[in-house]
Amino acid sequence: MSILNRFVKKNGSTKFKYGFEVTGEKGIFTEYLKRIPQCDCGVEEIYLELVSKDEIRSLVCEEFGECALQKINKGSPETEIKDEAYFIKIESARACIFAMRPISFIYAAENIISNMVDGEIFCGAVYNYPDKEFRGLKAFLPRRENFDYFYKLIDFCLAYGLNTIVLEVGGAMEYKSHPEINDGWIEYCNMFKETPGKSVEYQNSFDFLKNSIHWENGGGSFLKQEEVKELVKYCKDRGINVIPEQPMMSHSDYLLFKHKEFAEREEDPTPDAYCPKNEGVLKLCTDLLDEIIEVFEPQIIHIGHDELYSVGLCEKCKGEDPARLYADDINFYNRYLKRKNIKTMIWCDKLLDAHDKTGQNWGGAERKGYFEDGSLKYFVPATYRSYELIDKDVLLMHWYWSVDSQFDYKLTEKYDFCYGNFTGISMIDADKRMKLKSFGFCVSNWAECEEVLLQRNGIFFHIAYNSMMVWSDSFCSLDYIENIKKVSEDIYKYFNSRTSAQKFITFIHNTSTFKPHMAFVDGAFPVKEEDYVGKYELLFNNGETKSFDIYYGLNIGYSKNTFVQREDSVFDCYEYDKQLFETTYRCRYIPDQNEMFYEYKVPIENHLNLTSWQFIPSGKYDVKIKSVKGS
Repeated sequence: MSILNRFVKKNGSTKFKYGFEVTGEKGIFTEYLKRIPQCDCGVEEIYLELVSKDEIRSLVCEEFGECALQKINKGSPETEIKDEAYFIKIESARACIFAMRPISFIYAAENIISNMVDGEIFCGAVYNYPDKEFRGLKAFLPRRENFDYFYKLIDFCLAYGLNTIVLEVGGAMEYKSHPEINDGWIEYCNMFKETPGKSVEYQNSFDFLKNSIHWENGGGSFLKQEEVKELVKYCKDRGINVIPEQPMMSHSDYLLFKHKEFAEREEDPTPDAYCPKNEGVLKLCTDLLDEIIEVFEPQIIHIGHDELYSVGLCEKCKGEDPARLYADDINFYNRYLKRKNIKTMIWCDKLLDAHDKTGQNWGGAERKGYFEDGSLKYFVPATYRSYELIDKDVLLMHWYWSVDSQFDYKLTEKYDFCYGNFTGISMIDADKRMKLKSFGFCVSNWAECEEVLLQRNGIFFHIAYNSMMVWSDSFCSLDYIENIKKVSEDIYKYFNSRTSAQKFITFIHNTSTFKPHMAFVDGAFPVKEEDYVGKYELLFNNGETKSFDIYYGLNIGYSKNTFVQREDSVFDCYEYDKQLFETTYRCRYIPDQNEMFYEYKVPIENHLNLTSWQFIPSGKYDVKIKSVKGS
């Protein structure tokens, strides 16, 4: 069963016949229906129709009764039918999909695939809809060699009910009006890209706070505008909303590398914060925004403004209220974009007077750091008063939900917000908080847009888990272990369903060698040689041999990983075993008494039958193999 099911009615079963016909509405979404597994009998026609809310309501009432709508809406007629809802009716030889938006045909196709077991699906009906209107992924622009993978990532997002992607632009897109930005971006990225963690080491080498360095954006280079348009078109053709993110005021290193005259901190050799009172930098930023608008044609632009550490320092800003400087900068862009009928979004940490459980200040609170001798090392002034100063129509991406849950309630008093950097599995009191006025969530991948990094950072897991929170009627955050298992099984099924192979070799194994979990962000990336566990060599009935490499965290995991959940000692959230989720996608978890095993499949040709195998270890990891079987 799909983890994104809400209302399901079953009565018998059927299959889908080879070459079934798609009738009714036509579009790109029909390509997703062709991915449904097919055989020599079953459904011969899938009919698609775009319908109104009233028509969806009638279908739901006819199939599930009036009580279904009352259950959905808790008596509120305003939200009884969501815009992205879809209704599936499956009979032995015909299936019908009704939706109000074309993207929902894709959601429905993926739901059918996910609900299938051994090529069969139940006859009956499905009615699904999301509780939240905004369901997104924040990512960097891919390097041009990775476009095909970017498209696969968008398809994964669609399979799990997302409808938005936030793409950081920065220096990673061509600027025709300011080519020096792109030249500087390449030169800047080349300082860090050869060695894992070099950018973090550089960031922390100063006596003042600096922003993380996003050199992975665009693979450390930049895309032509026509190339970016290709990416945007792929998304929009499928109904995915694309929000460009252009970091400004803070995280502006890409902007200032060739324009140090606009820097707020003159002693910084690679400044990342600009002077907001300098008319030259405002002109530069609006020039770049105009090019972004031409390429993306967006409804919303995200302008960053998070983690501002250098403010009120230069001659123009000294003595000014930092909160006012910050708010005025946001309002300047909000009003500029509003004149072009575009909404503004920001990260909202600097609006919040934040403190963790130890008393450490964060976000918009005043921050001080000290040398070992007790003298002042750095000072970051408070900006939280800007909560009262920025325009009320600015959209907030709220990533301090994990610092203090009370901020959710504060923000609902004045602003529209979504949860940013969202990992729903970490949220305390999630069932209650997800019913608040937030308009949705966004998962963030702060690494290069590449499959291995997305998997090992747990991004696939979090996309699926978060989506289950808003697409499933039965989700309860208290069912922690059961939820993890469901997500593991579902993503593993998705990964293996993307091949046309009918036969697999299945490995079940683990390693007792512990390697501390590392988040591959801010310039950290895995070194294959260090993670190489060994390889399987397989012999088949016709004498053919194949070998398959095994890497730690990719297709094998640590034997002592657990389904642990405990309250974090510093922040207002849960801790979990991040190392376990590294393997989610290529592996599924198999708990066995006090050990965790990992199942991993590789496709083989139909004519092959396994006769023998051996594992050749690298010598760096102890490996336990439970089974190796053909199927």
